[in-house]
Amino acid sequence: MGEALDLVEQLFERAQHNGKLLLDPDLDLFKPIADKQPLFAQWRRHTLEVESILAADGKTKHLVWKLARDEMLNPSDATNRLTQNKTVEYLEVQCAAGLHKMHDPRLALQNKLSSQGGSCSVGVSDAAHRDMIGVHATNDELAESVFGTYDMILRRCPGISMEAASAVAQSVRSKMLALGDHVARRKAASRPKQVACESWFYKLPEREQEALVELARKTVKEMRDIDSTDHRALDEYHSARRKTNEADELDALFTQYALALSFFERWCKRGVETTGQITSILNGFGDRNQEKLDWLREQIEMRTIGLSWSDWSTPWSSAANDHVGTVDQLRSYLKDVLAEEKALLDKGLLPCKQRALASNSDLKAECPAPQLKRKTFKTLGTPTVQAGALSSDATELDPEVILAAAEQRRAELEARGEIDWVCDRQPLRDRTRPNTRQRISRQDTRSAMAVPAQNVR
Repeated sequence: MGEALDLVEQLFERAQHNGKLLLDPDLDLFKPIADKQPLFAQWRRHTLEVESILAADGKTKHLVWKLARDEMLNPSDATNRLTQNKTVEYLEVQCAAGLHKMHDPRLALQNKLSSQGGSCSVGVSDAAHRDMIGVHATNDELAESVFGTYDMILRRCPGISMEAASAVAQSVRSKMLALGDHVARRKAASRPKQVACESWFYKLPEREQEALVELARKTVKEMRDIDSTDHRALDEYHSARRKTNEADELDALFTQYALALSFFERWCKRGVETTGQITSILNGFGDRNQEKLDWLREQIEMRTIGLSWSDWSTPWSSAANDHVGTVDQLRSYLKDVLAEEKALLDKGLLPCKQRALASNSDLKAECPAPQLKRKTFKTLGTPTVQAGALSSDATELDPEVILAAAEQRRAELEARGEIDWVCDRQPLRDRTRPNTRQRISRQDTRSAMAVPAQNVR
């Protein structure tokens, strides 16, 4: 893949200044790869020289890609010939855009280009690529069976140590101690279809076997020290990784809390309370559907984010259902949300708007703190002691510390222009009544219409 992308990049570099290079009949971009990959060369020959379709008469065969390629390189249609220069310009623009996209550091493509110093590019990993020729492309075939062998040994021998079980599992997988077939005489009917192999260890001379066993006995302490060092480094890595994940989760919690403070203030200021208000305000938008969608989404997010009703979150669009995200669907959903809100208010389970608006400190205190959902995984087997220690390890933070961090994050979001405290404090406005500018313009219109009537009299 990296070699193919390098070839495409080099062609785009030249073709962005001269698009005619892509229309050259002698161009064979992937020939270097086809020379080294017989299967790829065979697929190219089949695609260009064998794959065909039948004409309308049901008898004549036409090569699919040959027709399209010949017409593109040497157009026979008059319209195609007239647009040849425009095609060249279009190819130059597309090559420049393709290069910009390939060099984008946010995409994985850049990591595979030699010109960009990608760690997965052919230019950087050429030596590693030569060393890995012939190995398995993935470890799925081997890794699962290795752990299965290790688990089988632990279950079969409950008192065995992890070190011994690991050694036995390694010898079983590598078959380094396989004894082969030791049956001296066997009937032809009971002869196995596959003869058991004998490991290389038992093929060695007896003195060399004894030397290997003695070497293992003498170096076991040194190997244990090396293994202990490796395990300690791995534990340190996991500990650092857990701290990084915890920091990321706290960062996401502070951001969510900052947004909750913003939407909670909007809910206190201009959250609708009745279905009649919904109908009145939506009618005030007239035919401006986008403004209706924006308003409905804000009202729903006042509850899902401001009140931390994550269970009431709803998709804003769907490729499978065109009705999702429409004005009618969101209006109906907002009415259901209001019904739930009224039921909770009657039970006294929601913050009081009047008390929250009394002072800014009460407003922050009344805002429900969001709860981030952590990833959960299905438990496989019996949890180990380490898993139990990790699950029971929890960090408690002071609510005042979390609130202060959320206020700081809210200020950062306001500085970036993602939220606006002035907009958050705007009250609910009845859009059915004309504003001041509309009333002034209507009075000016009536005055202007009245002037000609006075002149006639």
